[in-house]
Amino acid sequence: MENKKNNIGISKRVFVTIIICVLLVGLVSGIIAGYFMNGKKGDKKSSEKTDSYSSDFDPLKYIEIGDYKNITVNVGVSEDDIKSEINTLLDDHAKYEKKQGKVKDGDKVYAEFSGFIKGKKIDVTCGADYIDVGSGDWLEDFENALKGAVTGKKVKFSCSVPEGTYDDKNVDGHKVDFEITAKYICGKKIVPKFNDRFIKNVSSGKYKTVDEYKKYIRDKLIKENKTDRGDYAWSDVVELCHVKKYPSDMLALAEKENLQGYYDMAEIYGYSIDEVLKQYGYNNLEDFKKYDLKEIAQDTVKENLAAMAIAKLENIKYSDKEYERVLEEEFEYNSEKYATKEEYEKENKEALINEATLNVVKKWLADNLKFDYSKA
Repeated sequence: MENKKNNIGISKRVFVTIIICVLLVGLVSGIIAGYFMNGKKGDKKSSEKTDSYSSDFDPLKYIEIGDYKNITVNVGVSEDDIKSEINTLLDDHAKYEKKQGKVKDGDKVYAEFSGFIKGKKIDVTCGADYIDVGSGDWLEDFENALKGAVTGKKVKFSCSVPEGTYDDKNVDGHKVDFEITAKYICGKKIVPKFNDRFIKNVSSGKYKTVDEYKKYIRDKLIKENKTDRGDYAWSDVVELCHVKKYPSDMLALAEKENLQGYYDMAEIYGYSIDEVLKQYGYNNLEDFKKYDLKEIAQDTVKENLAAMAIAKLENIKYSDKEYERVLEEEFEYNSEKYATKEEYEKENKEALINEATLNVVKKWLADNLKFDYSKA
């Protein structure tokens, strides 16, 4: 699937996954900040501290940190990892039996399309891709235009492009006139054989045998794992931790902020909250609240408490440069909501501090723990 800036037809599911991941990553680093920033206003009965930056707050009162210094983190590459890479390669080069005729609901078609605004062709709205008609993965008007279309014949239709589709203010929120042609209806999927001939072709002769290519994959994955070893270590360290008590307001805010991520997604693309949650297997909002919201919130609080605790134990601090890098990245994600970077920083200071702290904790783990690159 092409980048959203190059393809009006990028699926709803891809949109949802990308944005929700971005939102939830921000939550992991910012929930505690929001909790302590907002505190327990009006809750006179509570004795819990509400300022994460005061010397009175001790995250170790809430979480037990395991023996993280003496673990060995497995970042080796397994045969399954290699097989997964190969399967992806084969799938990328798969072809379909080309059938002609009238497109019906449920067909997979290969289509070419172009978009125009006031008669002017807009490059970012042009492309070609596979479309599963009726799946709901693409914009509704896009899929509907293909239902009943005849292969090889151009179909014209107009589509209101939701905000955020291209990250282009000249297109998003505007009416676009489209021309789309179903080139063929996909029949049987034809997956190539993984052999020496295939490898020579896809690598332009760089690799001549299957064994050479497998070695390349293993080396590539090991290199990636070394780069990401801090994330692997963090995952293992969090597993060692045990929350003794979830601060009630922190947990409540985590639930609220996790929900807000989904609501933001729905608002951006004009979906209902139930439509967004259905992409993740839930029937509706109440279903999500009943079965998973609390557990997700607990996981979020646990990670934040763990990061704060390790930073305290190891006296880990971030530099001004590291903080500024976080600020630049997060403001880029949120630039449409804030007039200036200074305004964004003012309203999200504590969240930015917590994310910078999490980053340096991961870096410390990457530099100080033991890693095993040989285990499969």
